[in-house]
Amino acid sequence: MGERDRDDLDARRFRALSSNTFDLVTEVDSRGLVVYRSPNHLTAEGRGAGQRVAMTRIHPEDRKSVATLFTGLFGDEHQVRAIFRTLEDDGDIRWIECTGTRFETADGDPRALLLSRNITESRQMQQRLRASRERFQLIAENAYDMIIELDAEGEVLYANARVSDVLGTENDRWIRFEPSLIHPDDLPQVTTCFDDALAGGAPENITFRVAHSSGGWRSIEASHRPAVNSEGEPRVVVIGRDISDRLEGERRLVDSEERYRGLVESSPLGIVVVQEGVVAFANPIGARICGAATPAELIGTPMVELVVPEQIPTVMDRIRRAERGESIPNLVEVTLCGLDGQLREVVGSGKRIRFRGAMAFQGVVSDATALRRAERERTRLELQLQEARKLESLGLLAGGIAHDFNNLLAVILGNVRFAQRHRALDPELAEALQDVVEAGDQAARLTQQLLAYAGRRSPEVRTTDLSELVNANAGLLGSALPRTTRLELELAADLSTIRADVVQLEQVLMNLVINAGEAIGDDEGQVCVRTAQEILGRGDGGRFVGGTRLAPGDYVHLEVEDTGQGMDASTRERIFEPFFSTKRQGHGLGLAAVVGLVHGHGGAVEVSSEPGEGTRIRVVLPALGGVEEREPPTEAWAAVVACRDPAHRRVVEDALRVREIEPLVASGAGEARELLRCHASEVGLAVCDASDLFEAGGPCIATALRAESPGLALLMVGGQPGDPALLPLMRGGPVETLPDPLDEAALSAGLDALQGKLES
Repeated sequence: MGERDRDDLDARRFRALSSNTFDLVTEVDSRGLVVYRSPNHLTAEGRGAGQRVAMTRIHPEDRKSVATLFTGLFGDEHQVRAIFRTLEDDGDIRWIECTGTRFETADGDPRALLLSRNITESRQMQQRLRASRERFQLIAENAYDMIIELDAEGEVLYANARVSDVLGTENDRWIRFEPSLIHPDDLPQVTTCFDDALAGGAPENITFRVAHSSGGWRSIEASHRPAVNSEGEPRVVVIGRDISDRLEGERRLVDSEERYRGLVESSPLGIVVVQEGVVAFANPIGARICGAATPAELIGTPMVELVVPEQIPTVMDRIRRAERGESIPNLVEVTLCGLDGQLREVVGSGKRIRFRGAMAFQGVVSDATALRRAERERTRLELQLQEARKLESLGLLAGGIAHDFNNLLAVILGNVRFAQRHRALDPELAEALQDVVEAGDQAARLTQQLLAYAGRRSPEVRTTDLSELVNANAGLLGSALPRTTRLELELAADLSTIRADVVQLEQVLMNLVINAGEAIGDDEGQVCVRTAQEILGRGDGGRFVGGTRLAPGDYVHLEVEDTGQGMDASTRERIFEPFFSTKRQGHGLGLAAVVGLVHGHGGAVEVSSEPGEGTRIRVVLPALGGVEEREPPTEAWAAVVACRDPAHRRVVEDALRVREIEPLVASGAGEARELLRCHASEVGLAVCDASDLFEAGGPCIATALRAESPGLALLMVGGQPGDPALLPLMRGGPVETLPDPLDEAALSAGLDALQGKLES
């Protein structure tokens, strides 16, 4: 093949190459004229050969660099490379990468072969990649989470600033995750997660602890994600977050909830949460106040079922107002009808709270049932105390009247008895005087009861026939009953006698009969009073009130039975309590006084009653073998009579003369001492007024006589045996007291008692 043929072949090869290449092939001469353009160039540019390269299509910012390219290409440079922008007809900007190579033609003309490539898409991709990297860098460095990239060996390729903030280290110290950074207990699971991620496993969240530069531990929640770099090398990206503060907050919240739960569960106050009208929560005390055994039993119960009907509107209105945030009274009182059916008075307060994500009403309550019951009982007792004080005042008034009336009776009875001793007394007049004596004795017994009621009477214990006592008071008992109630007596004859205070027994009898009549009320009925003999064995005292101290032996009993309404068991257990009464106007002292008086006589009380079957109250008292006979004194005495009241003096003089004791009457302390000096060998007794002992600064005749004659026997008119004012006199010699009004029997009993003391 000749040289021409080879040139033709090269030319064909060049045309084939330029026609099929992706690059644009342009040949220019030193003047900038286009000598050749490849076919694809013509398609792209729309221009043929012979044209000058148009600098106007070059981006203004790149024209200088392109001009420098051509200048250098036809100057000292053999080959140059440049990247510039071109302006398209549609206004778009195109990036061009151009490589220029200088050569010479056969004629020696310098030419330049330009290979141009459109790199707009590549350039834009690089710009987007750069922007993406910048955005990633910005996000990574400002992220709240820690971001760490590790290679397969655990080398740290990247760590954002948050890692240093969390662990308190410098960025340049990050080279590798040392095992010492991980808590020993958490290291196995961290290693496993790293290996799984390196093997391409799915990411899994784990929590582990890492060391802080201060020496403590920080809790990290992180996931290990598999990744590869541009070269296909495996990587592990760790995205973690410091949750130490969150865990600490959760721990404190749990502690707080446990403390709150402990306070609520052990609170002495009831706590109940109501939501939408239904109980949503309750502590044990709250459940118990609402009548439930456990809080679970109460939860779900509508509030309207726990409040008495008349208070439902008020309670529900307050709950709704509280849930709306309106103010309600601090303390309210509510009556609850518990699940157990019991009514309870509670005091509480409430407020709006958020419970399980919604508004609710929380009530704090305390059971005030016992307190309110105690307040009502206290009010009742205060009223009864006021009534008792009224009765006490009435008793004092009655006692004062009875005392003055006794003095009048003493004069009346003394003079009547004096008149009875007149030998020439007409029989009819004697009978009339005897009627006066009997009426006076009855009046004296009434005044003795008044004095006993007022507490101004000393006990007068003597041998008594219980049947005779009831029979003697039959008229008075009948008048104490309602007109529709009749009195019946079933009295045993030949009844054993007892030692008792007659006035106190009359008071017992009267209280029992009056109580029986009140039990019948306005209905027709009867009250039966019985007396009988009775023998009690061991163990029989158990059925009596206070009967455990009853010894086996002979007793007499007094029984009062009515046809009234009767009593149930609860009433029977309380009828002897002070101030307990089933009557609207009752003061509750009658039966309580009965028990006290009976126990004082060594007896006991039995009650039998059923609703609708009436009531029977039986009193048992120890029996004696017979009536004691009094022996008259064996010696005649002289007695100094120093009573201030002339009526008392006459009664005492008359009674002493009957017993053949010469009365030596004195009008004052001086005269009494003079009489005692003159008749020292004859006087063995002095009768004085006990009232002298209570007059401040006044002369006490008994004390003066004792000073004159130590050991002198004294009869104190109107004195009380246990009165502390008598103690100094009792230490100096025998002393006996005489009740008002005086009579021969009382004076004889006092003289006998003094004689017994002197003989002993």
